[in-house]
Amino acid sequence: MDLEISQIMEQLRKARSTAKGNVTRKANKLNELLTACDNVDTIKEIANDLDEVSIQFQSAHEAYHSLLKEEQDLNDSTVYFNSVDELVSELKTKTKLWLEQPVTQFQENQIQPHDSVSTVGSHKSSRFSTRSKTSSIKSTSSAKAKAAAKQAALEAKANALQKLHELQFEELKIQQRKSQVELQGAIAAAEAQKIVFEQCEAEELRLSQEENRPLSVHPHHISTTSVVDVVPANHPAPLQSPRAQAKYQPKETPVKQQRQQLNPSVPQWLPNQSSLPHHHDGYPHDYPLQRLMETQDRQSSKVSWR
Repeated sequence: MDLEISQIMEQLRKARSTAKGNVTRKANKLNELLTACDNVDTIKEIANDLDEVSIQFQSAHEAYHSLLKEEQDLNDSTVYFNSVDELVSELKTKTKLWLEQPVTQFQENQIQPHDSVSTVGSHKSSRFSTRSKTSSIKSTSSAKAKAAAKQAALEAKANALQKLHELQFEELKIQQRKSQVELQGAIAAAEAQKIVFEQCEAEELRLSQEENRPLSVHPHHISTTSVVDVVPANHPAPLQSPRAQAKYQPKETPVKQQRQQLNPSVPQWLPNQSSLPHHHDGYPHDYPLQRLMETQDRQSSKVSWR
């Protein structure tokens, strides 16, 4: 889009440069005629041509200058136009002064030595009549040319402005689409962020419930290596290798026995004194000695019986 605007600007700049070239050529030709030519009609014709090309240059300048935005470009364009305008103004002033010279000077310059008085008079009337007609025709032609040039310049400017407006409209549409895409992207990002937050909250809730749940044995939590197959009573157990049998047999942990020295004389080894027979003087019998004697009597009776 910027490329199209640049192309239009370049075309308008070239059109202005071409118009300036036309002005320069007409100005140089008019300057030569003012110096070496005595023909008034020719001078006026070239002067009118200079007016036409200067109007075309002004229109081309306005079409290009109206699209400039930078201050430096505007200043350069103004200087460019002023240089051409000063040249045209200077030549117009010079042409006006030349045309205002006394008529007798032109007449004398155009009288030949062999002309008679009557011939000179006829030449005078003929020249003035021709000059009047030519001037009228040139004025009409110049007015039409000026109007046509101005119309062409305005049409060119209108076309350029229309293209510029179309480009600006396209830029606006692109900007609107860009804003819409950015908004949709922001909405999608917010939605994705919301989904992630919800997933994180659900995961945190699940972990919290698992921490507060009492421990229970679930079938899925039992390792397959710890399960011992139960064999029905009417089916013999399958044969297993000694290594496999040793794998499923519980290991016995040896119990370390504590050794303690026995002392029959401590109170823990004595029977309850309240259950023993008492002596007549109130003291109990010597119970261990009595037991020993009873044992010896029983052994003696067994030997004698045999």
